[in-house]
Amino acid sequence: MQAGQATVGDYLDLALAMKHDPSAMVMDTALTRVGAIETKIADDEDRKRLDAVIRREYAPVYAALGGAQRHESEDHADLRETLFEALGQAKDPAVLAEALTLTQQLFAGQKPVDPMMGDAAVALATPQGDVALYDRLTKVASSAADPGLQEAALHLLTRFESPELLQRTLEFAVSDQVRNQDSWMLIALLLERRETQEQAWKFEQTHWEQIARKSTASSGTRIVEATGAFCAVEKRDEVAKFFAVHPVEGSERTLAKALDTIDDCVALRHSQAPELRRWLDAHGGLAQ
Repeated sequence: MQAGQATVGDYLDLALAMKHDPSAMVMDTALTRVGAIETKIADDEDRKRLDAVIRREYAPVYAALGGAQRHESEDHADLRETLFEALGQAKDPAVLAEALTLTQQLFAGQKPVDPMMGDAAVALATPQGDVALYDRLTKVASSAADPGLQEAALHLLTRFESPELLQRTLEFAVSDQVRNQDSWMLIALLLERRETQEQAWKFEQTHWEQIARKSTASSGTRIVEATGAFCAVEKRDEVAKFFAVHPVEGSERTLAKALDTIDDCVALRHSQAPELRRWLDAHGGLAQ
């Protein structure tokens, strides 16, 4: 989507043209590009409109695949999972309800109806998850003997979007309950997610001493790198000013790259957002 190349409308037209392709790899490639457009180009209203198009166009395709089948091919199962995740991210109510049911089955120790969807279901259920689900994951993140399970739980904690639970995650990240080598990951993931980055950035600015105290030789640089996920001139200026006052040792090149990444995103959004809106107008992209 650079100058002289395909426009955002071209990518979206291609994604819709491939919606019946039986290849999970092809579908994943198409929907990954749609996700990049939502992240880098669409503003909040554009995202709602684009989500509505994705639900309208892809929900019937997902429904036609049916549920888990006894002897289904690996590609068929992967295709179901790809569409399940994409529709969940587009806030399809039926898929989100399915994700919640699967998550409840998993945490109740039951075998889920569709085991292939387990990880994706939990990832989709957590953004709107309640305190009970959050507390369960916090317990796993704090005390699981399996390092892989513990890391997965830490990742999932960063997906909750309730301001109260997000605040708990931020405070948890700088607490003694989290190892220094894991603390940065929570902060960085929250900075990278559009839904959580504003609150995470405010927390970082007001709790920098606590964050820096838990930083290892390289983790401070990783947090600086995560600020490159912003896509606004004012945020670029805030990041530059903040780290000028609170320099992180050895992060000069990382900071410069993060600022360049923000600049690139701002330029891309400026050039392609009007094209995205024209495409949405032409394809009946009305927010629901």
